[in-house]
Amino acid sequence: MAPTMALMMLVSLLFLAVIVDYAWLANCRVELNRSAEAAALAAARGLLCDELLLPQSDDEEIASRARLAADRVARSNLAAGQPVALNLDRGDVRIGRHVEQAATGEILFLQSDHRPDYVEVLAARTRSRNNPVALFLSSLSGTTNADVRANAAATFDHDVIAIRPFPGGRVPMLPLAVLQTAASGTGLQSWEQQIEQRTGSDQYSVDPATGRVWSRPDGIPEIILQSASRVIPSERANTHLMEVGGQPGQVNLAQQVHSGWSLDDLAAYGGQIRFNGTPVPIACSDDYDHEIEGAFGDILGQPRLVVLYHTYQAADKQRYASLTADRLVAARLMAIRSAPGGGYEFVLQPTVMSTRTAVLASELAEMANKPLAAGGHTADGHTDNTRPENRYVYKVRLAH
Repeated sequence: MAPTMALMMLVSLLFLAVIVDYAWLANCRVELNRSAEAAALAAARGLLCDELLLPQSDDEEIASRARLAADRVARSNLAAGQPVALNLDRGDVRIGRHVEQAATGEILFLQSDHRPDYVEVLAARTRSRNNPVALFLSSLSGTTNADVRANAAATFDHDVIAIRPFPGGRVPMLPLAVLQTAASGTGLQSWEQQIEQRTGSDQYSVDPATGRVWSRPDGIPEIILQSASRVIPSERANTHLMEVGGQPGQVNLAQQVHSGWSLDDLAAYGGQIRFNGTPVPIACSDDYDHEIEGAFGDILGQPRLVVLYHTYQAADKQRYASLTADRLVAARLMAIRSAPGGGYEFVLQPTVMSTRTAVLASELAEMANKPLAAGGHTADGHTDNTRPENRYVYKVRLAH
């Protein structure tokens, strides 16, 4: 009887050792996976920098910084009680893009630092790396350690067709619309001329470490926005305040400067605003006050989404002033100063940013259960090849 009991106890202990170690390794795998996902997202965001707006960018340097960002984020996480270290020399962070084989239609991953859209991360605790996961009951199982690996990938896309707050979140929108194009001879500065044709001045830059605005050039042009005032009529201004989320004069614009648009703010637009080639009318005003001015001063240097408008309609007895939301871009407010006649001048510089509130054309097509056509895409899945490429706003996602 005694030998039988001893054997049963030994079997039970071995079974317990297997269960404990299996749970330990499974938990480590979960921790490694979370670390790899966080690192992949960090690398993807690191690839989206303002240097992409320069005439020439150092792709290798940008990719190198992105890999280092992935490693820093990974090391801030623990797996089996130890920081997760990525081996960059062994290719734990792979950057590249997906390309389609013309002959077969097969999608392949091409590792390249030039125009990437995809990041793969391997997080591993293995014997070959001298960091395997130690087991609890090695004396019973006869195995002292085990290898654990986890892979994750992130992708990013700038085919943004709409903005939509997620529950509890807000669209990081600056409620300051900017003139997209200006007729020749008007003297008005416009996004197309000053930014995209690069004729704007270059006086400011942002310290990437602190976010502080400096009075020194960085190779990225700026546009000077002139608000309406006692000496400049609204029709001669190249910027207006968007009154979204209520009747003009009743919207808390200072709060929106700080935190953007909520789902409630966009209720009148069905919870989202689409940029699919069809202009969206938005009520606007030129009613600036000291609270709004202070809010603008608080966000200097911070990236925000910005709406470009093509048409402005002045107010009359029947309606409020309005503008048409035509395009979505991203920018930083670099300076604000008082102008003659009680108006303001804003210095705006384009930026590259990612936001979870961006909606991709592919996502709208999936929701509509329609195939994605080539070129630009309208919200109903129809092709719109006139919609310009968005170099400023991206969405970063985990790839599954």
